[in-house]
Amino acid sequence: MSTFAHTLGDQLPETIARPQAVAKPDTDLANRIQVALENPLDYPPLTDAIFPGDLVALAVHPDVPSGQQVIQHVIQYLLAKGVEPNDMTLVTAPRMKFQLPTELAAVETKLNFAVHDMDDQQSVSYLAANQDGQPIKINRTLFDADVIIPITCRDHPASFNDIYPEFSHAETIQRYQQAANHLKERRGEIRLANEHLGVFFSLNIVGGPGGEVREVLFGQKEPCDLAAEEMASQIWSVEPQPPVPLVIATLEDAPENQTWQQFCLALVAANDVSDGDGQIVICSELADQPEDDIRQVLMMPFEVDQERVGDKLAKASELMQRVVRILMDRQVFLKSNLSESVVEELGLGPIAGADEFRRLVARADRGILLRDAHKVKIRVD
Repeated sequence: MSTFAHTLGDQLPETIARPQAVAKPDTDLANRIQVALENPLDYPPLTDAIFPGDLVALAVHPDVPSGQQVIQHVIQYLLAKGVEPNDMTLVTAPRMKFQLPTELAAVETKLNFAVHDMDDQQSVSYLAANQDGQPIKINRTLFDADVIIPITCRDHPASFNDIYPEFSHAETIQRYQQAANHLKERRGEIRLANEHLGVFFSLNIVGGPGGEVREVLFGQKEPCDLAAEEMASQIWSVEPQPPVPLVIATLEDAPENQTWQQFCLALVAANDVSDGDGQIVICSELADQPEDDIRQVLMMPFEVDQERVGDKLAKASELMQRVVRILMDRQVFLKSNLSESVVEELGLGPIAGADEFRRLVARADRGILLRDAHKVKIRVD
């Protein structure tokens, strides 16, 4: 459970609307994974795709919610079905920390581990060329495997958290990210990589706010991905709401992963979900001051020389332009791990602790809560 849900979220009054889809009652994750693997979408059960002696690679995207627990349950399931630990390799990204639980300590010395290094040319193999003739490369361990089990996730409407390009080369990843607005091309490149790699199924985790596991899906890759995207859209795509005096937007990633870019995205979502002049509260665990470029944006509404502000805005990104306009029009409070003086210097209202947050909420007769608001998409007609 996230810090917000544990300390603040469960005490909000009923007058705070929650437009995101509500989680189903929590059930045993191991059982949900087993049910998914044995009842796939448009595909045989997983064990029908694995033969004795096959080299099995588990490729885990680092953004999979409850990733360590998911990996543990998949490994335990495969072991119970007769897959030998020395035939399995767990492939992870450097930013994913994983440690086998004590109950699997006996197989730890036999299980193979590979941490992908996107900067190492020797760690990738050539798969194919994209439509522009540029190379598509993938982790060598995945390239050499007989069976690849992609463990991927969908945790907001536009997320394509797949093993490609995550386990590709740095140059490929950079080129792919530069085409962020070309969704058709990105989908096509993912499909091409998976086809040449021989990835025809996936285990897809649908994430909810605070890193909740909302759904577990397994099956033929494209139908499984599309089903997961549809479920993610129900959670993360929100209709605009009537004006209210208070909008609460949270950041619930691990504290070390929270960024001021997320703050900006959450602020825009909070503004767009309820048009008007109501107060906005961003609940975070930000501990570092913003980078100079974001600091300058936050300070723009307080500059005396408006002509200078206009010149700066013209050079800023669309997101940052939106942030400045919101700060000019609405009162914004921040709950963080920064000192009150630092927050005030940024032109934001500091919230010192839980009691002050509750008093602010109590003063509003109505409100809206957007959890992990930086991932929320407000629907536009």
